Order: sequence, then C-alpha cells, then structure tokens
Amino acid sequence: MLTGMAQGARVHFDDLLFLNAAAEASLHCTAVAAAGSESAGGTPVLAMNADEAKGVEHFEVVLDVRPEVGYRYQVCAMKGVLYFNFGMNETGLAMAGTFLFMNSEEAAKARVPMLVYFSILNRCATVAEAVEVIRSLPKADVGLVLYLADSERFLRVEQTAMDREIEIVEDGLRWNANFPNSQTMAPEGMLEEMTDVNSLFARNRIERLQHFSEEFRGAFDVAAMHTSLSDHGVEGERTHMR
Repeated sequence: MLTGMAQGARVHFDDLLFLNAAAEASLHCTAVAAAGSESAGGTPVLAMNADEAKGVEHFEVVLDVRPEVGYRYQVCAMKGVLYFNFGMNETGLAMAGTFLFMNSEEAAKARVPMLVYFSILNRCATVAEAVEVIRSLPKADVGLVLYLADSERFLRVEQTAMDREIEIVEDGLRWNANFPNSQTMAPEGMLEEMTDVNSLFARNRIERLQHFSEEFRGAFDVAAMHTSLSDHGVEGERTHMR
C-alpha cells in the first residue's frame, strides 16, 4: 500500500516509510467513553484526542470514504499515514483507536494493520456486529486499544500478541492513555517501572484522567470530554505538559 501511495503522490518510498514510522512512534492519544449513569444524557459518548507536536495539525485531514459496498464513513487521519485516528460511519457507529505502549520486545513485532480494524466502520452498524469482526481477526502483536460506540452501549478492546480483553459497557466510564487498564496485560507497578518518554506521558495523563473522572462523575457530555482531553496538567506540578 505504501508503494502505491508513494507512486500516486510522486514521493520517494523511503520518505513515506519514515513518515509512517515516525508518526507512530510519536503519537500520544487519550480515549474516553461513558454510557448509562456516567453519561450526562444517558446515551454513550466517545471522544479521543491526539497529543502531538503543534506542527502536526497542518497535516491532519478528514477523509470522507464512500465505498461501493458497505457503509459510508468519515475519519480523521494524517496526510501520508496508513491509519486513522477516529471516525464515524453513516449508521452512527463511532470508533477510536490508539496504541498501547508496552515494551520494546512487543513493539518490534509485526501486527495487523490499524486499517484492518477501521474496516469495521465499513462493515458494521452496531457494537455487537463489531465484536464478531474483532474476534475473527488475529490478535495485534503490539499494544492496541479500540473503542466503539453505538446508540446504546460502547465497546472497549485491549489487545497484545498474548491477550485480548473485550468489554461491552452499557453503564460505566472507561479511558486509556496509551497504557492498558487490564491487570493481565499491565500488572500493578508496571507503569512505574517503565522509564521511556511514552510511559512518562501515559503516567501523567492517567493521573489527570483520574481527577476528571471524579470531577465529572455522572455528568460526562461533549463539554466534559473536551475539558478532559484538552487538559495539559497543572502548571508547576509533575503532570504539566506543554
């Protein structure tokens, strides 16, 4: 696929390959979903951000995909990068996906491309249909979390090469900041032992999300999601990120 993109855009394949590798290594994302009593309106709310360098915003685009077969969908993506961040199809099924930073051994392995998972927007109208598609796919060989939401519930999927956790939530709040919530995938104390830049980011974001989960308990709506996801920590404290 990258070869075809390079030929169509008339750019060198090596440059496009570097762009995809660099973007993946630098993307810091947070996803939040609420439903039932945790949602202000009672219906599911799903939101995601991408904490990137400010210059990256010039490369963000919205793609309107109109396939000959399946559902039309719109997704947010970066120019020249072979995966999407989040989107929604014409039935109202919303999806957000991001990486889970684990360890260097897992990160070095191959995996199912993110585009394969985003084909769910083309194929599915409900969370139940999405679960069946996900179960039919091989486990990702690098940490990956997916959130999907329809009009009644949301789905959270955390997976690595060794494990996959699928949870359908009709009443509750869940969030990820590039680190798994699953105790199987991330035993207690694992995050504190990691010292790379990505894990430090995740640690700060998790601390802030814990704060907002209490502040907006039972009242998550679009405004609360925006406040939580646009937060950069408390200036002067360890959580502050410029």
